[in-house]
Amino acid sequence: MAVSRGKPIVEEDLLRHTILNSIRMFRNQFTKDYGEMVICCDDKENWRKEVFPEYKAHRRKNRENDPTDWKTLFEL
Repeated sequence: MAVSRGKPIVEEDLLRHTILNSIRMFRNQFTKDYGEMVICCDDKENWRKEVFPEYKAHRRKNRENDPTDWKTLFEL
């Protein structure tokens, strides 16, 4: 990775190559056992909530009673 004035420069072609190569590796490795790969890209307005309203419905509420330090995890 190149550095300019102390800040890393993202080399777009290298990043694209790395991501696509990783996807190809996972596809080759797991297609035989699990079938074709599906890549799902979600946004804030999740389509799953329309199809299945209970999707992640109680996560925030359940975190209150969970001993896990969620605040620290979300800051990572």
